[in-house]
Amino acid sequence: MVEVGDMVISCMGHDKGDFFIVIDADDAYVTICDGRRRKAEKKKKKKIKHVKPTGLHTDKINNIPQDAVDANIRREIKRLKNNL
Repeated sequence: MVEVGDMVISCMGHDKGDFFIVIDADDAYVTICDGRRRKAEKKKKKKIKHVKPTGLHTDKINNIPQDAVDANIRREIKRLKNNL
């Protein structure tokens, strides 16, 4: 199960192989962004079967100001990729 704050890899589409942070999730879909190409205001909704969980999670994106979302998501993706 994919939860808010999980880092995932896209498995389908033009963004295949890119890392994203889940910012919203339900039973069939996740909403993802990476802070660069997919910013918080242009987030992407994907089917859960089209993303692969990395097993890494962050809690730092839930309590941040709205104007700093993209910078914090980029920072967290970079930090979590170093843990792979």
